[in-house]
Amino acid sequence: PSVDCIIDFHTGGDSRYNYPQIRYATAAPDIAELAKVFNPPFIIEKPLISKSLRKIAHEKGIPVLVYEGGESTRLDPFAIKTGLEGISNILYHLEFIKEKPDTSIKNSIEINKTSWIRSRDSGIFKNLKKAGDFVHKNEIIGVLKDVLGENSKNIIARRDAYIIGHNNAPVVNMGDALFHLGWHEEKIKDKRTLSNTK
Repeated sequence: PSVDCIIDFHTGGDSRYNYPQIRYATAAPDIAELAKVFNPPFIIEKPLISKSLRKIAHEKGIPVLVYEGGESTRLDPFAIKTGLEGISNILYHLEFIKEKPDTSIKNSIEINKTSWIRSRDSGIFKNLKKAGDFVHKNEIIGVLKDVLGENSKNIIARRDAYIIGHNNAPVVNMGDALFHLGWHEEKIKDKRTLSNTK
């Protein structure tokens, strides 16, 4: 097929905000370079999933980037700007456009491990930390209260990591995803907290 590369655009799910990020599989050829060219705040290595677009494209030798940013049903200017700048960077790199884009330099943070913190109960949720923040192990990052607001439980970070996504829903059910954490096993010393957090 006449395809140089694929960029698949996504937002977070309902009430879930994703800090702008590029996801890619290291198995694909030259994909790490394209991820850096896109220049997002976060670059996340994710394995190929069976029967997915990325997997099928990989089998045909086509690199795929997945851009995640913002939240469904909401227009997020920062996520939109980051996505447009990334597309411009890729088009210039692949020589589709001649003029070099005037885009911001973000010094992308690389991540190769992710995990979710899920709610152990139903109740009223308040996040104390948001996507883009760096958090430390055992730090309180959110609070869950019962429906009467009387009893509360702290949501604790299980490790040093970046929050790459968070839940904006005020009411959550048991098992709901609250925070998406990301880190790099060899580069965790990079502990910047990013701006433009939602």
